[in-house]
Amino acid sequence: MDVGRIIGVGIGLGSMIISIFLEGGQLAAYWNIAAFVIIAGGSLSAVLLAVGLEEAKRMPALVKITFFKEKTPDAKKLLKTLVELANIVRKDGYMGLEPKIKSISDPFLKSGLKAIADGFNESSIMELLETEIQNMSKRHKSGAEIFNMIGGYAPTMGIIGTVLGLVNMLMHMGDLGSAGLGHAVAVAFIATLYGIIFANLIFLPMGSALKMKSDKEIAHKKVILRGVLLLHAGESPRNLEDKIKVMLGIDKNFTVEIKETKDATAAKKGK
Repeated sequence: MDVGRIIGVGIGLGSMIISIFLEGGQLAAYWNIAAFVIIAGGSLSAVLLAVGLEEAKRMPALVKITFFKEKTPDAKKLLKTLVELANIVRKDGYMGLEPKIKSISDPFLKSGLKAIADGFNESSIMELLETEIQNMSKRHKSGAEIFNMIGGYAPTMGIIGTVLGLVNMLMHMGDLGSAGLGHAVAVAFIATLYGIIFANLIFLPMGSALKMKSDKEIAHKKVILRGVLLLHAGESPRNLEDKIKVMLGIDKNFTVEIKETKDATAAKKGK
């Protein structure tokens, strides 16, 4: 669970509740089930019309992704893996990668290594991995867009709820009296308040959170793509380390210990 996001929602709601009490209001006066129904039902209806049922079914999973921490990629571990792979390529060539592929847990990196071992050229490897990144990006974008849509529809649905409330008020204006009239107007505007709260405190921030997580994952995969291309080009382990280290933002003083190949050890003994 991402405690920071839960705290953020709590602070937002808490601030409004405190504000109500500071103004001398009563919390119960802001509860309106009819307003909640029109906003929830109307927003869901609009989303279903916009994206369809299959896409809307992703919402529970997307909520979980938003409020639960994703597994942060270990930059140093990735760097170490790529350097080790570069050392293998230098010693045994591309075919030396095949035994190592089974131990790679990252599906994206594994896909790139398989392409190298299968003899793909550089442009084919780049096309394969970039297509994977693009498909993932589209999938993530559509997920974030669902919550952005709800964030856009909710205030409008709130206005519709307010209009419905005002129409009902006007139809019974003669029976309400001055005190009842004021109460009815206040109740009608609660729908607008709900719409603004749901949009700006929950759904739009959720859309932004999903986009931020997507951007991080795409950046990580681009580092892997760069690493795979360097492996294919036969870059030396040390040069690969320096180039990937910059992309990952790792301290330049951090160095991966490189095990010398048999050829390199023999050459030193010959000296």
